Amino acid sequence: MAIGQNIPLFFRLYHKLKQDIVRGEIPKGSKIDTIEELARQHGMSQTSVRKSLDLLEAEGLLIKKQGWGTTVPENLNLRFFDLATLISSRETIPEVKTADIEIISTQWIESNNRLSNLLELNGASAKQKIFKVNCLVTFTKQLQFKAHFTFHFPLKWLRKVKYKDAMPPRDIIVKATEWMESTPIKMRESLLPFLCTDELADQLDLPDGTPVFYHTVVLTDIKQKTGVCWEMISTANIFYREIDLD
Repeated sequence: MAIGQNIPLFFRLYHKLKQDIVRGEIPKGSKIDTIEELARQHGMSQTSVRKSLDLLEAEGLLIKKQGWGTTVPENLNLRFFDLATLISSRETIPEVKTADIEIISTQWIESNNRLSNLLELNGASAKQKIFKVNCLVTFTKQLQFKAHFTFHFPLKWLRKVKYKDAMPPRDIIVKATEWMESTPIKMRESLLPFLCTDELADQLDLPDGTPVFYHTVVLTDIKQKTGVCWEMISTANIFYREIDLD
């Protein structure tokens, strides 16, 4: 699965316009640029622009009006995943506790360069074990979407939250949620689009080739410099902070 690699131009434009709509930078009821204008602005063919707009129209984010052009619906009621707002609203714990969590796999792994950079591990801490959990999560309250998660829990963080051997992975995920809401944390996010295929598409009950997003989140305790990270793959409309995690 090549996340963020060889992304077609039409999908890059789809991703940009979708984020602009989710963020309100293209307001409800407003008209977007013509196909010709978008093709010129983004250096792509009109055929590719049409594919981008067709995807957005299929999701209900755009409508075409004869003789008027393409607009964002005035009555658009977007559900979107905004982690920062969710944490500050103290609604994260109910969302997780009522979610359907299907554990796919768990394993202890060695930290690699990517995880060490993400979690800001250095020196001796860069060599610590990390507990990796792959799971499918279906949120049933406010969020109402299904996602594939890969959680990375460093041993130092697990000890901080009083992890015990053989603790069920679901309990660790709930502990992470409680920790998020009770600890001053620094949050970093990144988002990459890609086309969901094969086994992952089956797991998320999506047709092969469905546009999805790969959402990386790193949460760090501001005082104790320890934290967790996860990667979420879903079709959710995600409001995120544009911070490069590479």
